[in-house]
Amino acid sequence: AVADLWVKKGSEREVRRKFGWTPCTGQDEDWVLCVNGAQTTGFLSSPMQCMLMRVQAKPPPDFFTGARLSSSIDAPDSNGTYVAHMGRRLTIQLDIRQRSARVGEDVVVEFAEGGMPTDRENIGDLITRRTPTGVFVTGSPGGGPPAAGQASVLSTTSTGDNPSLTDAQGFIIWTPSPYQGGWNGQICVRACVRGSSCPAVRGQTGNLCSAPRCFNVRVERCRWKVQNEDSFTTIAPRFQTNWLQLWYANPTIRHPDFSLQAAAGLGGELINVGRVYAARWDDTVATVSERFGVSMQRLMDLNHDLAVRAMGMGDTMPVDQTVCIIPDSCSIDPPSNSGRNS
Repeated sequence: AVADLWVKKGSEREVRRKFGWTPCTGQDEDWVLCVNGAQTTGFLSSPMQCMLMRVQAKPPPDFFTGARLSSSIDAPDSNGTYVAHMGRRLTIQLDIRQRSARVGEDVVVEFAEGGMPTDRENIGDLITRRTPTGVFVTGSPGGGPPAAGQASVLSTTSTGDNPSLTDAQGFIIWTPSPYQGGWNGQICVRACVRGSSCPAVRGQTGNLCSAPRCFNVRVERCRWKVQNEDSFTTIAPRFQTNWLQLWYANPTIRHPDFSLQAAAGLGGELINVGRVYAARWDDTVATVSERFGVSMQRLMDLNHDLAVRAMGMGDTMPVDQTVCIIPDSCSIDPPSNSGRNS
């Protein structure tokens, strides 16, 4: 806040001085500020002049929907859901506006509680070293994650002629792992400004944050994004299978030595890692597991949503529930097609 103060002594010319004050966020109330003019020598001074300043609470940053930066940025489907694939970078654009911004005040983006997609416990030991995975926020679509222990800070730019109105742009980057097929949920983030020496809340030094902004996301089952130098041999260990099973699941690739990168160039960047099966009315986890010669653990590994629901062997699957299955063609168990009514 800036106020003009005018001082005049007798017939002398008027002198203007400016009074400036930047209130802290916790000082959002009425303030009476009083000043007087005084000579540098002597004891003469003007009568005290007081002014009422009404301080409004500093609003937190808020999200808005801006134009997509480019066609490479993902857009939601007709239901408002982002569709992701294992091994492929999902890029969600964030547009953030800050009102009453201080000069040089950047925006920090953090994941809201429960808003970060994670793998199940003990999965990290099963993921091969060259498998892309992870989620973070960055300032550019091709950017990498912040350094360990560092926050995701987005630079701001002034909007129009008002220096206190600034915009920032960032991107959520998520590469689902081979154990997140069938993941279905929300990714939620908050935009914050740092409290620093001016606390966001009276008596506290924390950040001033927006309400969580959530995005609906689902990960396709049984589909893997081909990486550089990928082959059936390198992909198979990621899904605990073998190259023959992968080749069988991709009949359009006519030879197992055919370059998967060439297939990607022809529009085949996604390959099948198994078969998608729709449960019938009497299917349980046990009957599906037995029918296709796969263990319950393998079903959980290939279908994140089944694991999250902690379904037991005897639990009935919802009708038309889809699951990814890599059948064990070498299973020595006798075939069974019986349901829960056997």
